[in-house]
Amino acid sequence: RRYRAAIEGVAAFAQQVVGTLTENLQLARETLAAGKLGLLDINNVRRDLVESQLTYLAAIADAVESRAALESSIGRSLEGTP
Repeated sequence: RRYRAAIEGVAAFAQQVVGTLTENLQLARETLAAGKLGLLDINNVRRDLVESQLTYLAAIADAVESRAALESSIGRSLEGTP
């Protein structure tokens, strides 16, 4: 149960948060190029993206740990299982 929740959380986070912040950074770069945004603003967008990526990596680590715990408890590998 913990493993499945971790996997679902990783997928949702990647799609909703990291994807959106990546798009925001691209828009911020375009706005900067047009002279309508300052460097401080784009650095804030970059910081938000990096922080979300760190959270995403932590979620992946949790999923890996959950899978290892599940494999240990059932006594076999889940190789080939999503």
